[in-house]
Amino acid sequence: MMACSSIRGVTNAVATSRPGKQYGATVAKAEQVQISTQEESLDYGGVAMTTAARAEAGQGVTVALARANGETKQAGVTSEVRSRANAARWYMSPGHAVSGAINIGHGGRVSAYTENRARSSLGTAQGGLLARSIATGDFSGKYGGPGLADQADYTSIQSVTDQKVDNDAGNAAAGYVQLARAYDETVQLVNNPGAAAATAVGNAVAGGISLALSDHAGAFIGDYDNEFDTYENDVAATSRGRGTAQAGQINIALAPDDNAA
Repeated sequence: MMACSSIRGVTNAVATSRPGKQYGATVAKAEQVQISTQEESLDYGGVAMTTAARAEAGQGVTVALARANGETKQAGVTSEVRSRANAARWYMSPGHAVSGAINIGHGGRVSAYTENRARSSLGTAQGGLLARSIATGDFSGKYGGPGLADQADYTSIQSVTDQKVDNDAGNAAAGYVQLARAYDETVQLVNNPGAAAATAVGNAVAGGISLALSDHAGAFIGDYDNEFDTYENDVAATSRGRGTAQAGQINIALAPDDNAA
């Protein structure tokens, strides 16, 4: 944890177990908290964070957890979070994959990219994602970050989620919650996809909710400016062989003084 005016932080956790404990767990956890006290935002001020966790095991439970929390007064927050769990990787023994990603930003402007992956060859695969952004709009200059488009002058929050859960034999489940509030400028949320669950044999379930609120500007869910070369805003559940698939999504965009879509 650091507190200063301009911060660049990288946290990376890796856990690998071969073959792994049949009744135990292989866990990788990465957590990062950055706080900037900078009063004014410049092009390179504020907080930029990259947080990643990756866990692999041949059997047992494989868990990857990545969490980032960035906060500034008036500067920008740019945060990239990636989590990946891969179970039953090398052995035909049951392996359960669990992956979670949390991305929280609070500042003058917020750019957030959150990626989550869970993969099992035999067992269960589960993924969960939370992205929460709050922007005050007290910002000057232009701010971009790792893997993200630069913020346009009118955009206060730009949040992108990308989550995929896959299984060869067993159940797959993925879910996400994406929340964003801007006081004075535009909110843009993109899910590409927010949750995708797929299995060859078994049941697949995917679902999520996006809530975008801008007090005095527009609120949009979807890539309307085509900044990311996709217009997708979806969840998907797929059973490639024998099993069931269920998917659901809730999108709420609120803009009392402007357009919402």
